[in-house]
This record gives sequence, C-alpha cells and structure tokens, in this order.
Amino acid sequence: MEKITKSRFESLPPIKLYLDDIEKIVEILGELSTEIKIETDEYALRDVKEFASLNRERLTELSIQSSEPHLSLYIGSRNAWISIAKDIPPSRGTFEKVKDLLLLRRRKFSAFLDIPYVNFLLGAMIGSGVVVSIIGVIRLIIGTGLPPAMTIGGIMLLFIGSLLSWWSFRVSSKEYSLIILKRRIDQPSFFKRNEDKILVGIIIAVVSVIFGWVLRTLIK
Repeated sequence: MEKITKSRFESLPPIKLYLDDIEKIVEILGELSTEIKIETDEYALRDVKEFASLNRERLTELSIQSSEPHLSLYIGSRNAWISIAKDIPPSRGTFEKVKDLLLLRRRKFSAFLDIPYVNFLLGAMIGSGVVVSIIGVIRLIIGTGLPPAMTIGGIMLLFIGSLLSWWSFRVSSKEYSLIILKRRIDQPSFFKRNEDKILVGIIIAVVSVIFGWVLRTLIK
C-alpha cells in the first residue's frame, strides 16, 4: 500500500512586488531547487539580473517555477496563485515561506474586495444614492424638497459608491497585481508617486463641497 501524494493550490490576494521581493522569492526557492525559471508576458529570463534589460518600470504578469520541489507561482493582471506538485514536508516548507512573503506584499485596501457580497453592497449604495438624488431634484422642482441632509447624503452615497465600484473593477479586472522593477528603497515617496492623483482628489473634494453647498442653498 502506498500513500497518495496530493498537490496543493492556493489563490492569492492582489499583490504588489518589488525587485528585492522577487530576489527573495528566488533565494527561498534556491535553498532546495537548482533549476528556477522566470518568465514575464514576453520573455524568459535566466536570472533576476536580466530584469534590468527589459527597459520597463513595471509588469502585470510574472511566472516563477522551480523543480524539486516543483513549485509554480503566477502573478497576473486578473489573478494570482501558488501551487506545489507534491504536498510533502520539504515542498510544503518552501511553499509556506513564499506564500508568507507574498501575503506581506498584499496591496493596500485590497481586503475591501474580500467583504461578502461587496458588489451587491456597492450596487445598493449607488441605487440608494440615485433614488434619493432623483427624488430630491423632483421635489425641488415642484417646490417641496427633501431635508437638505438627506439629499446631500444621497449624492454622497452615489459619488462614493461609484468611486469604490470603479476602483474595485480596476483592481479585479485590470491591475490585480503589480510588479515594480525597482527596489523598494529606490521608490519615491508616497506623495511624490501620487501627486497627480492627490491633486485630482482635492479638486473633486472641493467641487463636491461647493456642489453640496449650492444644492443645500437651493433646497432651503
């Protein structure tokens, strides 16, 4: 009688990796394996050093495979996963080390996508915002407006729900994971990386406040 050795497969949350993270993964795999394959969406690389010749700042698809233990890691624009062909102690140890590192690199706020029925909740938020806003506008036209706080609340629900839906769609369907081909320490500060987005956010916030104030003035 011989015990059946099963494989193991686990899906991963949205991930953001830097070059030094990839080096660490390869180092972990190299503790047991002598053959490691690295592939992007366009090239097969012999080692991590060859990333420098790609002339790209980021990737959305990366595959790393090792033999003995046969471990496969895939990080893509729509999903990410890790697997081993044989779930036995040596392979399992390597599997857990790599998985723990990847979970530490989970994209910020991606836990939002794990909320049960998140799409239903966003739909309910947007729907409620649309209904309250339309009722507020209609009653404003006929001269019997809703309470200002309720109307403004409906508009805010619509705005926030739409923004979260757009972000959720973008992460889940286009940018599930990101691979930055620079070391983490070489990345510019958060504000420098996102100055355009911050500026747009400030403008949207100011416009929302002004719009809310005008609407509230009209309702009174």
